Amino acid sequence: SPVSVHDNYDWIKMLSEFVGQADNKNKPIVGVCFGHQLIAEYFGGVVGNNEKGWMIGSFPLEIKKKFPWMKNTLDTTDLYHFNKERVTKLPKGAISFASTKDYPDFAYTLGNNIACLQGHPEQPKRAMYNFLEVTKKVLTEKELEKAKLRIENGKSDSSVWAQWIMEFFCS
Repeated sequence: SPVSVHDNYDWIKMLSEFVGQADNKNKPIVGVCFGHQLIAEYFGGVVGNNEKGWMIGSFPLEIKKKFPWMKNTLDTTDLYHFNKERVTKLPKGAISFASTKDYPDFAYTLGNNIACLQGHPEQPKRAMYNFLEVTKKVLTEKELEKAKLRIENGKSDSSVWAQWIMEFFCS
């Protein structure tokens, strides 16, 4: 989403209420990027600016904790990211299970029915370039060059994350 969880839009309030209703019914919920942030904030976490600035491109992730729904038990994966804000404090009871060098709470679970991640397993490289094209006016030249390199030289273990997400929904 090109908006922040801090923006005052009716649809953000409606989505937050929907998350609460789904959680009250113990429905499985997966939050990706904006959803990761919205869910954290809804349950008492904090979302703020990434102190290192924009996180654009592919970044390696260390898998710190494994769950039964993570059938392919890799220790590291890569995913594309495109964000300036991030979860700076997890909600009470959340368990962080993946991190980057600069982002300790990249992915977390909350209870048995919520899993969230900051990256974009659903987006291929070309989508990252499309996002970059739309965003480039707000980036410095240095940020733009760094982003292009991280996108071009990056990779995404999207199929691993897709499998994990499907297994999470079925568990």
